Amino acid sequence: MQGIDLLLSPGARGLMLVAMLAALASTIDTHLNWGASYWSHDIYGRLWCEALCGRKPSGRDWCGWRAWPTWPCWRWR
Repeated sequence: MQGIDLLLSPGARGLMLVAMLAALASTIDTHLNWGASYWSHDIYGRLWCEALCGRKPSGRDWCGWRAWPTWPCWRWR
């Protein structure tokens, strides 16, 4: 931290902080989208629809179930 204080001005430090927070938010968003994809395709599509119900999921089913796993993020967007 001392090197950052010595080498960067306050504005550049703020810009660095904002860039790091943006990278963190992007990483979290990516992982949530991967999880939603796994949930909708593997668990809902294969396990629920095909194995238990014996049918292929329709387009309308996919739209609803792909958005469901990321519902906590809707609040902050």
